[in-house]
Amino acid sequence: MEIFDFFKNLKSFREYSEALNKEMQNKTFEGSSGGGMVTAIVTGGMQLVKITISDAIWQLNDKQMLEDLIVGAVNDAFQKVQSNILENISSNLFNFLGNNIKND
Repeated sequence: MEIFDFFKNLKSFREYSEALNKEMQNKTFEGSSGGGMVTAIVTGGMQLVKITISDAIWQLNDKQMLEDLIVGAVNDAFQKVQSNILENISSNLFNFLGNNIKND
């Protein structure tokens, strides 16, 4: 790979990353825990938007369990954001760098 091509692709990848970041801000991801008793919705920018708690949990009257389920649902949603970002980047990385790698 020529050094010029490398830097050209690096600039393109930076532009792609910025566009992906803007795109992710508008996406939402849902995570859940306790078999769906608690759900969390977060943006691709890692902002918590909404928590939904099933009425059945309130009947259990278990504060610690509720706290754990909330944390689990939020972490599940954040994991989905991270997975989506990694999928998106890995599927496009070859386009930016791999096409210019030559087997000498």
